[in-house]
Amino acid sequence: MGFEVFRDALGVPHVRASDERALAYGQGWVTARDRTWQVQTDRWRAEGRLAEHVGEAGVAWDVVAHRLRLPDTAQRAYAALGDDDRAWVDAYTAGVNAGLASAGRPAEVEELDRVLGGATPDDPWPAWAPLGVFLVDHALFSTFPRVLWHDHVVRAARESGHPGLAAVDPLDLVRLFDPASDGPTSGSNAWALHGSRTASGAPLLAGDPHRVLELPGVYQQIRLACPEYDVLGLAFPGVPGLPHFGHAGTAAWGITNAVAHAAEVFRERLRRAEAGAWEALGPDGWEPVERTAAHVRVRGGEPLTVDVLETARGPVVVRGMTVDGADGLDADGPGSAPAGAGVAAGGPGPGERGGERGSELAPERGGEATAGDAAPEDALADGVLASSGAATGDGTDQDDVATGALPRVGAEEARSVRMQPRVDADLGFACLRPLLRARTAHDVAAALAGWVDPVNRVVAADADGTVLSFDAGRVADRHPDDRLLPLRAWDPAHAPRAWRTLGEPRVVTDAVADANEWPSTPERDHGSVYAPDRAARLRALLAERADRPLGPGDMVEIHGDTHWAGAGRLLRHVAGVDGLTPAAAAVRDRLLAWDLHMDAESPEAALLADLRGALTARLVEEPAIAALGAPHGAGPAFDAWFGVRGRVGQALAALLDRADLGIDGPAHVRAALEEVAARAVDGDTWGARHTVLPAHVLAEVPGASVPAVPALPLGGDQDTLRCTGTVPGVTDRAYRGSVARWVWDLGDRGRSRWGVPFGTSGDPRSPHFADQHAPWAAAATVEVVTAWDRLTPEPLPAGVGA
Repeated sequence: MGFEVFRDALGVPHVRASDERALAYGQGWVTARDRTWQVQTDRWRAEGRLAEHVGEAGVAWDVVAHRLRLPDTAQRAYAALGDDDRAWVDAYTAGVNAGLASAGRPAEVEELDRVLGGATPDDPWPAWAPLGVFLVDHALFSTFPRVLWHDHVVRAARESGHPGLAAVDPLDLVRLFDPASDGPTSGSNAWALHGSRTASGAPLLAGDPHRVLELPGVYQQIRLACPEYDVLGLAFPGVPGLPHFGHAGTAAWGITNAVAHAAEVFRERLRRAEAGAWEALGPDGWEPVERTAAHVRVRGGEPLTVDVLETARGPVVVRGMTVDGADGLDADGPGSAPAGAGVAAGGPGPGERGGERGSELAPERGGEATAGDAAPEDALADGVLASSGAATGDGTDQDDVATGALPRVGAEEARSVRMQPRVDADLGFACLRPLLRARTAHDVAAALAGWVDPVNRVVAADADGTVLSFDAGRVADRHPDDRLLPLRAWDPAHAPRAWRTLGEPRVVTDAVADANEWPSTPERDHGSVYAPDRAARLRALLAERADRPLGPGDMVEIHGDTHWAGAGRLLRHVAGVDGLTPAAAAVRDRLLAWDLHMDAESPEAALLADLRGALTARLVEEPAIAALGAPHGAGPAFDAWFGVRGRVGQALAALLDRADLGIDGPAHVRAALEEVAARAVDGDTWGARHTVLPAHVLAEVPGASVPAVPALPLGGDQDTLRCTGTVPGVTDRAYRGSVARWVWDLGDRGRSRWGVPFGTSGDPRSPHFADQHAPWAAAATVEVVTAWDRLTPEPLPAGVGA
C-alpha cells in the first residue's frame, strides 16, 4: 500500500499515504517497527497467551484474561464492525504483520530465549488483535477491581471479631479507605482555555494522562496524513487512529477519566447441574450458565486449564466454595457455611513486580503477577470472595443467607462482572475514523457519541473558537450507593439496566478544568470515588493567570506544579502534638512551615514522605487494619488492589481520626515524628529517592535483565498536578504518573507541544529509547514539528510503501 514515513529529530514518525487504508497500513507498519516488543506482548495478553512466551510470570494474567473472556469479547466486537471499519482495522493489522516480519528480533525476546531456553514462538497477528490490544489496555482500568476490594473490606470486617470494625456501617467503611483518591488505576489532567484567555486569540487545550509508567511508554507520538485528513497525536501502540488525544489542524481533543461506575460486579450464587453444567440464581430462579474451558500453555512449565463460567450478567471472575461447605450434598439440601469459610488451594503468588515492587503496586492491565498453583478444571481455583453482608442504596441487607431472603441451597458464592464491551460486542471502534475526520469541536462530540469504554470527560476545541466539555461512554445507571459494592444477581431491583443517558456538550467561554474531581452537576456524577485536589489546584493556577493571555509555553508551569493539598490534611495531625524531643519538635516545626510543594530539591518533602511512611507502617499493625489483610481470594492478578499498606497510605489523615477503631492518632504521630527525627540525614531531598520505577514484563521473569532508564530526580507525587505516584511505606519511587503531556494550540498547530516519559522507540538499543526522559522528568514538553520540509524521509525496505 502506498505510504511514506518521515521523522523529526526525536524519531517521531509522520506517516503520509495515498488514502485512508494505506495510511492505516503505514501506521501499523511503523508501530510494529518502533514498538516491536510492545506490540508482541500486548497481542499475547489479548489472546491470553502471555505465559506461553514468558513462562510462569504470565500465568496470572492469562487466567484473568480468560475468565473475563477478553479474547472472545474482542473477536465478537471485530465481527460486529461495519465493513469499512473492519477493512480499516484489517489494513492496520496487515501493516503490523508486515512491520514485524521486516523488524529484527527485539532485545527482550533474545533475553527470554537466553533465560528460558528455546526460541520464543510467534505467529501473525489475527485480524481482531487491535481490538484485543485496546481491550487489554482498559480491561482493569475500570472501577470493578475497586468494588472487589470494597467487597473484601466488608467481609473481612464482619469476620474480624474486632468490635469497632464490625460496627462501622459498610458503606462508611469502604469510603474510609477510598476517602479522597482516585486509586491506583485512573487519573488525568485536562484543561481548555477559550480564545479570550490566550495569546493567539484561539483556544488552547492541554493536559496529561496518568497511568502506570510502563517501559516502553503507554502512548506513541505519531502523525497520520492522507488526502482526507492530517492529524497528529498520541496513539496506543497496536491500535489504529488517535482515540484519546489529537490535533487535526482545525479541531483538537483530549480526555480525562470520568472515574465512572461502568463495569458492574454481581454477587452470584452458582450450583452444579447435570453432566457438569452449572446454574446461577437469577431474578426468576435458576438459570443456565455458559461454561467453556481455556487451555493455557506455560513456557518451561505445565499447562493448565481455566474453567470459564459466564452468567446472564457476565463472566465469573472470582470463584468461591460451596455454601454448605461439603461436596456431595444435595444441591437443594439445607445448611450453609459461614461467609468466607476457607480458601481453596492455589493462593496468591509473589508481588506484581520484581525487586522492590510488591503487591501494593498495580498496573491497570493487571500486569504479570506470578500465579499460585494452578487448579484443574472444575476446581475452585482462586479461593472465595464470600457474602459481604453489606447494605446497599435501597436499604436492604445483603446478608441474604442469614436472613432467609436467599434459599439455603448447596451452592458456590462467586462474583461476575458486567462490562459494556462484552454486553454490546462493541469497543467503540466505529468512533475512530470519524474522529480523525473531525474539523470542528462539534464534529469531535458527534464522533464520540458512540464511545464505549473507558468513560471519559472530553475537552474539544476548534479554530473558529468553540470550546466544548462533555462526557463520552456507556455508564451503568445506578444509585450512588449501589456503585460501591456488588449487586445481587437474584434481586430484580439489581437486574441489569440500559446505560445511563449522558448530558449534552457544554460550551466553554472562559476556562474549564477536569482532573477526576467530584462533578459540579449531578448529570456528570457517574462514579463513587473522585480525586480531591488536582482540579481545585488547576483552577486556582488558571485563575492566577487570568490577568494575562497565555500561550503554549505557559503550560509548563501548570504541568510541573508540585503543590499537594493532601499534605496539609496530614499535617493537621502534626500541629497539636507535644511532648516531643527537641529533634522531633524541629521536624514538626519544619513541616508546619513548609509550603506543601513536593519539589525534587525539597528536604521538607523528603521529611513528609518519611513521616507518612512511618505512619503507614504503624497503622497497618493496628488490629482493625491488620484484619483487612486476610486472603482476598480474587487471584494474584488483583493483589495490588487489595494491598492494605497502599490503601492505608492513601487514607492516613482519615484513619488518624478513627478512635472508634482503636486508633490513637496523636500517639502514632508522636512516635512517627520521633522515628523520622532519629533517622533524618542532613541534605536529604525528595528527588534523591523519588525516581522513576517503570514496569516491564521482564521484571517478573527470574534471571532476566530488564531495560532501564536514568534515575533522574522527580518532583510531584500521587495527587499533585505533576503526577509521579508512589506507595507510601512501600517505595518512594514513582511507579505511576504522567504517561504523556500535550498542549494543542488551535491558532497554529506548529506551536503545539507534547512529550512522553521515555522516547519514541521501544528498542533499548535505539537512540530514541529514552531521549525524551530528561525533559519529561523536568515536566517539560518538546516541539511539535509539522512542516514536512523540516522532517527527514525514512528509506523503506524494498517493496514496502509502494
